[in-house]
Amino acid sequence: MRYLGNGILIFLSLFANSFLSAQTKSALFLGNSYTYYNNLPLLVSNLALSMGDTLEYDMNAPGGYRLMNHATNTTTYQKIDSRNW
Repeated sequence: MRYLGNGILIFLSLFANSFLSAQTKSALFLGNSYTYYNNLPLLVSNLALSMGDTLEYDMNAPGGYRLMNHATNTTTYQKIDSRNW
């Protein structure tokens, strides 16, 4: 019985270390003036930092844009293709 308890303890320790280790993620924010002026990417980045993680981000948020505008925008496609988001 003691062996089983130690095995569970080791498993939980390994799981916690992999779950709690700092991570770096990247995100592309596509939006409009609401995204830009409220600085949503920085808010999300600061939230990640508060948890010990890092968020690398880029944004394309022209005023008045909707999803259909991004679907035909060359800058949007260039940013999407620029890295693995």
